[in-house]
Amino acid sequence: MPDGAFANSVGCGFDAHIARMANRSAWKGRFNRFGLGSLIYVLYLVIELFRYRPVDLDICIDGRNYSFQQAWMATVSNHPYYGGGMRIAPSARGDDGLLHVTVVGPMPRWKILALFLTVFWGGHVRMKEVSVFAGRNVHIRPAAPVPVHADGEEAGVGEVSAWIEAKRMRVIGAELGE
Repeated sequence: MPDGAFANSVGCGFDAHIARMANRSAWKGRFNRFGLGSLIYVLYLVIELFRYRPVDLDICIDGRNYSFQQAWMATVSNHPYYGGGMRIAPSARGDDGLLHVTVVGPMPRWKILALFLTVFWGGHVRMKEVSVFAGRNVHIRPAAPVPVHADGEEAGVGEVSAWIEAKRMRVIGAELGE
């Protein structure tokens, strides 16, 4: 697995899939020419909502294990925001020494659209299908290959390991999928 680093977030699943599709799209450049580049993500969210298949995830946070059946995504954040102003991890702070993990578990496809709207103010964390954790060491292992993103950029496929190194300049590391 290649090593990498991220500034704000790293994760796997549906959000990484959308970023991958949008960033590879020939339409993105066309939308950008008119100042509408962000709309390509919304377009792919709607299209891929009916194609994407959630996967089972095993997550280890500071030695504690969690399993999620048919999870849509898991994102590790060092900052509240990602994706142009979405508050994916409302309680995250860059100086708290913790990584904040947001997991979207099984939910109907129509509810993903509601989640997308509420993530702009952080309301998604009140949904019963959303789980939030914090820790210093995080490992996410999907049961099937899923796309990985680092700060919204394509970062491979597979598992994600992220940690905070202590007593040094605050560096956040990620071991990204291939």
